[in-house]
Amino acid sequence: MWFSTLGMYLAEKKKQKILKKNSDWATDKAREKAEGIIVEAKNAALRELSDVKLETTKYEQELEAGVKNLTDQEVAEYKIAIENITEDVEDGVKKQSEQFKTEFDEAWKKMEAEMKDKIKSDYESERKKIEEYSGVKMQEIEEKIAGITDEAVMMVLGKQVDSQVNKRLIMEALDEVKKKYAI
Repeated sequence: MWFSTLGMYLAEKKKQKILKKNSDWATDKAREKAEGIIVEAKNAALRELSDVKLETTKYEQELEAGVKNLTDQEVAEYKIAIENITEDVEDGVKKQSEQFKTEFDEAWKKMEAEMKDKIKSDYESERKKIEEYSGVKMQEIEEKIAGITDEAVMMVLGKQVDSQVNKRLIMEALDEVKKKYAI
């Protein structure tokens, strides 16, 4: 009778270990993917910022070279042009940054939903496998108990008891054990 309790206990422990392992694996994979996306986004932003700085430096150098030969009116016109270019560049960077953020948020939500679905699917699959395994093991244990009980009855009584009576006695004993240990 304790075989049944031990078997169920071991099956439950194995189930918990598998679920924990799958949960840890999924969390690690999601974290790795998120870190990769963040690094990629950071690198793209740094490249864009570097390009903007190079362009700005280039325009400033050209402006300095040309300023020496300009009149005050031309200098004022160039300043306005540079301010407009700077504003255009800033607007472009802001738009790209907002677009990237939107795309990143969408990708993150999609990945998160996929991971949830995968975890749920894996959990259900493992749960079914554990239930099947538990059922098979429980059947094996009950068959072993029936064999042991038949041998014990034969040894104690010196005669064989009808298998239906024997099965009923075993089931009653198992039910009592289950109630006693709240299984």
